[in-house]
Amino acid sequence: MKIIKNKFLIIFILIVIVAALSYLLFFAAETKNSQPAAEEIPFKGPSGQPGVKGPLEPPPGVFNPSSPPRTEEVISFFVEGDNAGISRSPIYVKAQKTIEITFHVKTENVDSVGLRFTSAYFDTGLVAPGKEKTVRFTAPQNNFTFSLLNGDGGIKKAEGKVVVQQ
Repeated sequence: MKIIKNKFLIIFILIVIVAALSYLLFFAAETKNSQPAAEEIPFKGPSGQPGVKGPLEPPPGVFNPSSPPRTEEVISFFVEGDNAGISRSPIYVKAQKTIEITFHVKTENVDSVGLRFTSAYFDTGLVAPGKEKTVRFTAPQNNFTFSLLNGDGGIKKAEGKVVVQQ
């Protein structure tokens, strides 16, 4: 009687093992075949003809981690202003370089609405006291000036100069 129980137990364990292996093989094959790999996805070119298989490139202007990052040299300046004037002028830059100027409005000796920095190449809009605004532009070929305007009426408080070097 004990031998018969052991045989049934061994047969039962074997059936469970075979069932488990069959289940795993079935679902592994099902998962593998459920989605084609990227190179198996058919591609149609602009004319509707089959295209080249392979990795797809993102459209221009979209970040592509496989391409090297573009490095752009940016030359930065910091200028403070209040009703008495500006802290830095002239600013010396090279023609055709990317320029970034951060304009900061002081908290004292300033109208409550703030100040505005403007030129032919940028306009900060109204900058509140204690705040700052950064502008970015490409330096032109010629020198130019920028104005510091009173926030209330747009009255010119000071003028700064940008000297462009070739």
